[in-house]
Amino acid sequence: MDRRLKQSPQKASPGGKADHAEHTPPGARSNMTPKSNNRSAVTCWLKVASGVALLVAGGLFISWTSHRVDRQMRGDIFLQAQMVAQAVDIENVVALSGTEADLRSSDYRRLKEQLTLIHQVAPKCRFIYLTGQRPDGKIFFFVDSESSDSADYSPPGQIYDEATKDDYQVFATGSGNVNGGPYKDRWGVWITAMVPMFYPNTDKTLAVLGMDFNAATWKWDVATRTTLQVLPGAFALLLGIFILVFPCRVAWS
Repeated sequence: MDRRLKQSPQKASPGGKADHAEHTPPGARSNMTPKSNNRSAVTCWLKVASGVALLVAGGLFISWTSHRVDRQMRGDIFLQAQMVAQAVDIENVVALSGTEADLRSSDYRRLKEQLTLIHQVAPKCRFIYLTGQRPDGKIFFFVDSESSDSADYSPPGQIYDEATKDDYQVFATGSGNVNGGPYKDRWGVWITAMVPMFYPNTDKTLAVLGMDFNAATWKWDVATRTTLQVLPGAFALLLGIFILVFPCRVAWS
């Protein structure tokens, strides 16, 4: 009997085509290789580094500009104080005793009127006054711009217990000061311009003219003047924040 070998028919897929799934090349199902992942990670870190750099640069620029505006404003009030000191007749100051007896002195009244008038045309300045120093080192008030019925009035001879090292330094060196502060005393917190006044024909300090500016108002004025000058820095700051907040998405297979 002839025996013929029967060949088994090839099993077809449900769609009539042979199943080639097992022949799919390795890695064909992955849309991102490790190399592309590395590139995405590098891009992300570059964004973060750029964002940090912009934040730092923007912050430094704003801080520098604010400091410069503050210096300019201090220079302005120091110039004002120098002009006021030059307008004061030093002979009137020499004639004062630094006691309540000055209330009966025409020199005191003349100085009082002068400081009051100057104060009226300098509305941002809260106090204008002259201080002196006693032999024991204590600083006192000669005269101020306040009305005698004001709660903030300082009578002649009143000791200034809150005097700072900068106050003493001006008396000791004969050099003006506007770079210190804010200073806090019983009347408030102040930015102060201090200008020395000398005995005639000598370099010995007779009195110091002070002009006080409210520290809170001062900070607001600095911020206001700074705003328009820091737009480039503010833009860099905002751009840096955007870059840092924007998500870096790296798809790993």
